[in-house]
Amino acid sequence: MTALGVWGVCHEIWMWLMLPT
Repeated sequence: MTALGVWGVCHEIWMWLMLPT
C-alpha cells in the first residue's frame, strides 16, 4: 500500500474518532 493510501485510511479513522467529541 502506498503512503498516500495509508494516510487516507488513517485520516478517515481519525475523523471518525473526532466525531463524538
